[in-house]
Amino acid sequence: MYSTIQPFNVIQAVLQQEIILYCGRLIATNPDMFKGILKIRVGCVMEAMTLQLNYGKKKQLMVENLSPYAIRKLLQKIFTVKEWGQIEQ
Repeated sequence: MYSTIQPFNVIQAVLQQEIILYCGRLIATNPDMFKGILKIRVGCVMEAMTLQLNYGKKKQLMVENLSPYAIRKLLQKIFTVKEWGQIEQ
């Protein structure tokens, strides 16, 4: 991962590593959350995190500027899509 990403963007390489570690931790603690998921594409997950973070906001926020705890919570929110409908109702 570092050989392909790091020469272009060191911050993205570290962020993707964090996301992979957090996904592994979520899979270990909440395997039902990943039921039916065969592959996790980190780039798509990062895009979903960016979209969720900036949903309905005028000022564009960047995932790279979040704390590790906020990244972990945002990632957990992305993978609990089924609960979004329940919360909104």
